[in-house]
Amino acid sequence: MCGIIYFAMENDSVKYFGLKAVVEGDFILKGPIKSYKNSFEISLFLEEDVYKIGIIKKITKDSPLNLNYKTCSGIANVIVPDESYYKEYIRQLQSIESIGGYHYNISKILYKETLELMWLSGDEMFKNLEIVCSVRKKYKAPQKKVLSQSNLSSILLLNRIIPDASIPYNYYREANNYLQNQEYRHAYPHLYMIIEYCFANGKLEKKSQISEFMQSLDLCFAVLDSLATVKTEIPRYYNWLQTEIHNKYAFFTLKNVFKYLYQQRGILAHGSLRSAMYVSNEDDLQIITIFINQICFIVCGNMQVYCMSSEDFKKKRLSERCEMLKSELKISME
Repeated sequence: MCGIIYFAMENDSVKYFGLKAVVEGDFILKGPIKSYKNSFEISLFLEEDVYKIGIIKKITKDSPLNLNYKTCSGIANVIVPDESYYKEYIRQLQSIESIGGYHYNISKILYKETLELMWLSGDEMFKNLEIVCSVRKKYKAPQKKVLSQSNLSSILLLNRIIPDASIPYNYYREANNYLQNQEYRHAYPHLYMIIEYCFANGKLEKKSQISEFMQSLDLCFAVLDSLATVKTEIPRYYNWLQTEIHNKYAFFTLKNVFKYLYQQRGILAHGSLRSAMYVSNEDDLQIITIFINQICFIVCGNMQVYCMSSEDFKKKRLSERCEMLKSELKISME
């Protein structure tokens, strides 16, 4: 049996915590460079044939970023601190990415995919720094799908049977590329375009769009089914959505869910203080984007499911499911 013990590393010389990540872009370093801002030392350098950025800051003895580990059967494993504790570091990287992208062709800092956490010892003022321990944070790459000859035949068949699906499927493909990189600010508008393209009937104004959405059985089913899925699989996301909509519109209804989705698209489509908040903190936007992604997944999926069915069969099936879901979720239309 493993006894888990949390304690600070015995090496009292550990005074610094830092992050390191790969930097991509069309720029050249003639040698390693460093600068200082807000008690951070920030450096750019070549390592393992790629450009990397390091960001280091002195930490106190009671900091949650101190080096700790747990022992199990005599083997020590580093306890990776929660990301919330080094969010300030990430924000600095995001600022460098933004401003450096405009001026010096930095295209991306891969702080989600290649992040390395470092604990360092040294003297005051970043002198004689030595890495005591480093941990590369695990990045879960998207699982690849096998594409076979029969799959290719299916693609060609679907293109012939439902040619109108190519536009929403293309929006979904673009959104999925952003989602894989956790770029929710870019994914959400592409997902909303699927809903707008398929169900708004060319209407752009809020009241008109909501009216069109409410009349679409396909969309109402997709939203209700997505709510039920999120409630079952990620209940804290469902509770967050329910609270958000209650706070904004007083009642948790299907119509108010549509209003909320429309509002979020508006926020992301315009430069404002509200949209700027998502640049450095996408936590809330992650929940909303996962929700609308589920809606669009069902919308696109049902294009295939019902492509050979009669409208009467489809209407009967979706109507029955909608009534069941409304009862299960205890949600009204308006």
